[in-house]
Amino acid sequence: MEKLALAAFLHDIGKFRQRYELEAQNRAKDIKDYYKFFLEKNNFLPKNEIEELIKAVFEKEMPDDIQKAIVWVADKISISNLEENKLDLEEYDIKNIKKPLTHIFCDEKYFPIKKLSVKNIFPVDRVEGSYKELWDEFERDLNKINKIFANKENAEHLKINAFEYLFKKYTSLIPNRLDVSKSEPLYEHLRMSAMLAGVIGAMEEKEEFIEEIKKGDFEKKRFLLIAGDFFGIQDFIFDEVKTKYAAKTLRAKSAYIQILVKVLAFYIVEKLNLPYFSIISTHAGKFEILAPNEKRVIEILTKIKDEFNEFFLDNFFGETGVGIAYEECNVKELVNKKEYKLFRERLANKVEEIKFKKFDLHKIKEKIFKIDEGIDNQSLCDFCQKRKGESKEGYVICDVCKNFVDIGKNLVNNRFLAISKEKKDNDIEVFKGYYLHFFDNPSSVKLKDDVALYDIRTDEEFKGYEKWELSSYVATKNGEVLTLEELAALSVEEGIENNERTKGVEAIMALKGDADGMGDFIKTSKVTDSFSKFNFFAKMVDYYFSVYVPISFMQKEPFYTVFAGGDDLFVLGAWDKTIELAKNVRGDFKRFTENRLSFSTGLIMSKANKPVNFIAEFAEKALESAKDFCCKKTDKLCKEVKECKEGYIKKDAVSVFGYTLNWDFYNMVRKEVLEEFKKFEETYEVKTTILYRLLDLADMRIEMEKDIKKSIWKSKLCYFYRRNISEKDNDFLAFLNEKIENTPKEFKASLIEYIYKRRSK
Repeated sequence: MEKLALAAFLHDIGKFRQRYELEAQNRAKDIKDYYKFFLEKNNFLPKNEIEELIKAVFEKEMPDDIQKAIVWVADKISISNLEENKLDLEEYDIKNIKKPLTHIFCDEKYFPIKKLSVKNIFPVDRVEGSYKELWDEFERDLNKINKIFANKENAEHLKINAFEYLFKKYTSLIPNRLDVSKSEPLYEHLRMSAMLAGVIGAMEEKEEFIEEIKKGDFEKKRFLLIAGDFFGIQDFIFDEVKTKYAAKTLRAKSAYIQILVKVLAFYIVEKLNLPYFSIISTHAGKFEILAPNEKRVIEILTKIKDEFNEFFLDNFFGETGVGIAYEECNVKELVNKKEYKLFRERLANKVEEIKFKKFDLHKIKEKIFKIDEGIDNQSLCDFCQKRKGESKEGYVICDVCKNFVDIGKNLVNNRFLAISKEKKDNDIEVFKGYYLHFFDNPSSVKLKDDVALYDIRTDEEFKGYEKWELSSYVATKNGEVLTLEELAALSVEEGIENNERTKGVEAIMALKGDADGMGDFIKTSKVTDSFSKFNFFAKMVDYYFSVYVPISFMQKEPFYTVFAGGDDLFVLGAWDKTIELAKNVRGDFKRFTENRLSFSTGLIMSKANKPVNFIAEFAEKALESAKDFCCKKTDKLCKEVKECKEGYIKKDAVSVFGYTLNWDFYNMVRKEVLEEFKKFEETYEVKTTILYRLLDLADMRIEMEKDIKKSIWKSKLCYFYRRNISEKDNDFLAFLNEKIENTPKEFKASLIEYIYKRRSK
């Protein structure tokens, strides 16, 4: 099955090399002549067998040999739409060597012809990049893989993983076909071909399936799409976490979810005897796997469900878990856009259902939780407040929480992570014989029993190993994660002189953000036209939050990434910098989605000694307020904000300092208020009483909608201004009047920020 999947993955890699030669030399061989380049260059492949399977793909008719037929069928299914119940057997035609890949959010714009990186995910309106530059970079990185694994024994699968990652990096932003208007990426075509070949090879009735395809019968539901969903993520991360120890465990718990989800996917495919290529995705607490739709598969899945339930009940008292749903489908439902949309909806409903049947409690009604005996105030774990622990390093900690602390330390201090089935010293068991092994130098470890090996740093340097940007970003000092108090102390750095604070409030801010309208966009857009397109879309959205945001905004600033992935974000940081982070993330997300989607944010400012679950709860409420936002602004302001239609704005909001505001209006007013008050303080003495009086006047303007007597705020502003500020300077008075009149909430939120930045210690 692995050989079938590998052959299917490698069959079309020649397209990349062919385009390079066409661009560099204006001549090229046929595509089928190029896969040999990779077979010769990579000694980890069983060349003769793989080559025979690849050759079969280019035959006009389906081969008689069953293995060759499987690879042939996998390729044809992955490029077909079956609208006329026919597999795509057209010759590949190069019409425009410079044709770029259409962007996922805009049919009129494109991805550049470059590698997948944080700089290249945004839509461009003209051709950028070249296959020559792309290929030269690819070949340099490919040589790194060959050099590293040249003398590694029993590491073929790790080399395959590194090679697949490299191909994802270099072919995710180039089209599979140049002769169709909106092609899927080359990588997604190869990945789907490999997945199909491996799963078909695992079918008990593979010969019957091949005969059905030969006859043009695509109706029988031969496939099963398995979806896993980690529920209760927020409670799992934040529940009972003491502020004193929060920095040691929050990021580790989030990383643990990502690791566990991947390990559970590995466990499922091994139990089902499927190749790893059948794992479609593992991110944001979810996984998807394609499997044969067979009785044995469903029976094994039923047992696996019980094993998962037992694990979470024993280790986490049923407060969290992973639900498994599955939905059967036929070939048409994987590739036909109408059929696939309906199938995707059915699967989503099944996933939603499992959230209400979390543990199949009727099956485990006799379950008795394992409670540690002899727990008292001296032995209760300081971290979870649930289990018995031992005194270590000045605190009491249980075995489960110690794993989280160890993961947190290792994420900061090591570059590599292996998921292994052999326990080495200090390894952390994740699930039923799967262990985590962190290290900084891969050449110093044996790779014999490793299931996977990852470079986990959040950077873009390729070291020759598969990358998984798991460590995200947390602020550190001397190899230790900064505490929340230390994060807070980095607020308003311009107010610190000679290591002493002269002005500015010390506090942290929690940022909880989420993409608006993602579900509706998925249902109504073309991203669900096919299996490959949807997978690419989901990966790119996840890439924005899990890779782009940490690399672009968090490397040099004091932030603590609790989680970043899927289409949401939770970050703790110095309060003033977190406001800027929220603004930048939202602005670039709008640019990434070509204004098709918006991003709402809840911001909660707090002293660092507040309980973290308390802060998280209020951040969630603030986000809910932002997601519920709807208002109508004046015509004047609507003209200034292009996205506003007919005066109504929904979502795309920020909840900050107790007010829920449209992002564009808030950004506009905030910029003006902070700039104007900075200029103002250069001329006048700005007393705190003046600033608080302006807050009161803004309150009066806000309350005026319900109490007409509050309209006296205007005359009070004039009187107060003339008496306390200036009798002659009318420009600043006009500015205050206009902002309080038209945008009182935005003005007040911006003025609060200014006050907190200048407040003396």
